[in-house]
Amino acid sequence: MKVYRNRAKGDSGAISAFRPSQKTKPVGFLARFQQAVERFLNPIDPDLTSAQGAAGTSAPSTYFQTLWAQRYEKAAYIADCNEVYLEDGRVKKSVDMYVREAVRGGFKIKIEGGAGLSSKAQKLADSMVDFAPSDLLEEWGRNLLIEGDLFAQMVCTEKDLVKIVSMPAAGMERLSDDSDEIIDTKRAFSQVDTQTWSDIAYFSAALMTQVRWTHRSGNRYGTPELIAVRRPWRILKLLEESMAIRSMTRAALVRHHKVGDPASGNPGTKTDLDNYKAENGFVEGKREVWDPIEAARDIFSNGLVTIENLEGDMNLDKIDGIRYAQNVLGCVLPTPLILMSNDVESVNRDVFKDVMRLWLQSTVRLNEALDVVLRFAFDLRLILNGIDPDLIQYNVIWTTSNIETPSEEISSTVAQRGAKLISRRAAVTKLAQHNGVEDVDSELKELDGEDEAEQAQHLDTTAEEAKIAAKATNGKPTNGKAKKDDILALVN
Repeated sequence: MKVYRNRAKGDSGAISAFRPSQKTKPVGFLARFQQAVERFLNPIDPDLTSAQGAAGTSAPSTYFQTLWAQRYEKAAYIADCNEVYLEDGRVKKSVDMYVREAVRGGFKIKIEGGAGLSSKAQKLADSMVDFAPSDLLEEWGRNLLIEGDLFAQMVCTEKDLVKIVSMPAAGMERLSDDSDEIIDTKRAFSQVDTQTWSDIAYFSAALMTQVRWTHRSGNRYGTPELIAVRRPWRILKLLEESMAIRSMTRAALVRHHKVGDPASGNPGTKTDLDNYKAENGFVEGKREVWDPIEAARDIFSNGLVTIENLEGDMNLDKIDGIRYAQNVLGCVLPTPLILMSNDVESVNRDVFKDVMRLWLQSTVRLNEALDVVLRFAFDLRLILNGIDPDLIQYNVIWTTSNIETPSEEISSTVAQRGAKLISRRAAVTKLAQHNGVEDVDSELKELDGEDEAEQAQHLDTTAEEAKIAAKATNGKPTNGKAKKDDILALVN
């Protein structure tokens, strides 16, 4: 399908094709970079495709009115998820364990090929770790799970990338249409003040990328992992607070003081009772009988002078309701509670291993989400250094986890390497965490050097043995063999 340039009626093309000889002001860096990225992305005009309808909403006529509700709703549930994360240690540990396991060991970008542009690209890939260290990867992962979105801004100069900045998701907005397509690539995202809702800055699609966690069609933004934690967490919080109040009010030891005359057996008068209380420091208004804060309450009555202990509530250990609510909470946490040593007595070892295996597999999802940011940043660096990303084939490699013990993993890796099922690089990479190896490439170079030294030593030894064999036979041919006794005699 050909697309013709729109011309005014009567224009033969001479006017529209005219260009003045005088040059205009040079295009700025951001504009030139935007043009380069747009040429690389090669966006397709929706008018030139068969797309019809509004794919992002079921009510196109009121879509833009719903954007206000999305704005406030997003700020509200991000605040809720932050509250849950900061107030409950179980939730915080669950999120932190998930993120740390996913980014443990960091990442490595491997370029396919090793000459020309690939060699230059590999040098850029090796330095990508400086832009995304482990602590920054953890921050990105927490933002995705808690806020549902990761807005990564690329800060660069005309020559290279400077840093990657994670913007606050509560104040970031995606400027897309009712089909969730960016309307203007030069103003693809905006930052607003969450107090006044006024615009602070606009961001180009060439300098910012958005990663959406559990994205649903029709929404501009992702869904936080903790959004389903809010209801069970509030119920559990209420039950735990009720149990604490119940323990304070019903678990305290109660003593019954009976005051009277032990000689006559007559009960004491009210005066006797008041004097007894005053002598023992029980002042009215300070230690009331029904005060729920009082740890040990005392009850007084007329009678013989005896003191009886009245046990508190004997059913305080019946917490099945709390245990149930906690199990419901654990079902929606990113890391199961049993992996955090909670209620492990009810789970056998086989079930624990199965849960651990499934959990490790689920952490790969976070790696795939962070891949989007790393690939966007690396493609940007390639463009800034004059390399077309389409010409470079590369993979983002993350450290994988398993449930084997260190000794089991070492034994299996050595066996696989001995059977030539994996390469030396793969074996060194798998065992790097157990051997304290920080740079796999340097370790491989050292191993290659040791192999060369051993091979040279072997050649020297073979040559020396050949000389000894020649002396033992007086230079006569022996079909490559010499008498063993003659050779040993010369060696000794």
